[in-house]
Amino acid sequence: MKQRITALLAALPLLAAACRTVAPLSAPGREVAAGRTADRAIEAAIDESKVVLVGESHDDRAHHEFQLDVLRRMSEEGGGPVLLGMEMFQRPWQQHLDDYVAGRIDEREMLRRTEYFSRWSFDHTFYAPLWRLCREKGMRIVALNPAAELHRKANRQGLDALSADERAALPADLDLGVASHRERIMKVFTGGAHPMPPARLEGLYLGQVIWDETMAESAANALLAAGRDARMLVIAGSYHVQEFDGIPDRLLRRAGSAAQPMTVIVMRRAGVARDDDPPDARLGDFVVRTPEDPLGEAPRAGVRLGAPGNVVEDVVKDGLAAKAGLAKGDVLASIGIPGGEIDVRDATDLRMALDLCHEAGMDGTEVTVVRGGARVGVKLVFAAAAPSQ
Repeated sequence: MKQRITALLAALPLLAAACRTVAPLSAPGREVAAGRTADRAIEAAIDESKVVLVGESHDDRAHHEFQLDVLRRMSEEGGGPVLLGMEMFQRPWQQHLDDYVAGRIDEREMLRRTEYFSRWSFDHTFYAPLWRLCREKGMRIVALNPAAELHRKANRQGLDALSADERAALPADLDLGVASHRERIMKVFTGGAHPMPPARLEGLYLGQVIWDETMAESAANALLAAGRDARMLVIAGSYHVQEFDGIPDRLLRRAGSAAQPMTVIVMRRAGVARDDDPPDARLGDFVVRTPEDPLGEAPRAGVRLGAPGNVVEDVVKDGLAAKAGLAKGDVLASIGIPGGEIDVRDATDLRMALDLCHEAGMDGTEVTVVRGGARVGVKLVFAAAAPSQ
C-alpha cells in the first residue's frame, strides 16, 4: 500500500498541529503574526533537523533572505557537512556547481555554464547570497532538478516516448499514487477557465511527479553520500513541499532516518490569501509570512541575442532596448553595473548586469554597442518592465 500522508506526519518530529506563523529569523520590522516565542521555536526546529525544506515564491526577495538566515544558522551549528539543495539548477550541470564552490570558476562563469538564465531565469541576486555562502564555507550545492528537455518530453509524450538512456536519467520509482498529492496538484491544473483533456492533465501530473521524485532522489543521494552527520537545506517552490507531500514524503521514502528529523517551512506573502490554501496547520511545520518586495521585478532589455552571442538579433517593440535606440545588428560591447561596467559576451552577461542594477536600485544603465564599426553609447531606462528577452 502506498505510504499515506498520515504516516508521514506521524514520522515527523514536528507535527502539523504545531504549525504557527512566525517572523523571519533576522528581519526586524517585517509584518508578522507572532512574536519571539515563535522565533525560538523555529530556531530550535532548524537546529534539531537533519533536513529543512523551505517552500518559496520564486520572485520574492524576502523569501530568499529568510533562506539565507536558515542556511547561515545551519552552517554555524558545527558537526557534519551542510548541503544546499536547489530546485534552480538541473542535474546534468552539477559539476559546474562543484567547480564554483571549489573556486575553480567564478560566479559569472558558473551562471554561464549552468545556463541559469535560460533554464531558471529568476533574478540571480535573489539566490547569489546563498551560493556565495556555500563557496565561502565549502558547502556543497546540489542540483535537484532533471534536465528541462527531458522533463518536457516526458510530460508531453509520456514515459514510453523516452529512450533507454533518457529513462535511466529519471528516478526508477515514480509514485503516481499518492492520493493527497494528486488531489492537491490536480486542483491547480483544473483551476483555469478552459478545461483540459484528461490525457493532457495526466501528462501534467506526470511532469509534476517527475519534478518531485527527481528532486527528492537528488537530495537523498547527496545526503546519504555526505555521511551520517550531514544536514541539508532544500529550497524549492512551495507547491513542491507544502502539506508535507511532493518532495518531503519522497525524500523520507528514499533516505529514511538520514533525513529525520525533518522540518517543512512554507513561505507566504503577508496579507495574500490563496483560495486553495488549507489552514496553516496543514501547510507545514511553520508558515513564514513576509511583505511584498518593494523593488518589484528586475528589468528586461527586450532583445534577443544571436551568434556569436552578443549580436542583437531582434528587438522587442516598445521594450527598453527599442526605446533606447538599439537595433538589429548592434553588437553589445559593455554594460554598466553598480560601480563600473562589464564586457558582454552573451545573454548571461546582459541578464546578470540588469539584475545587479535592479538590486542596487539604479534607474537605468549605460550600454556601449558597436554599430557600423563605431562605438555608440545608449541608455537603458528602467521606467517600466519590458517583455522578457
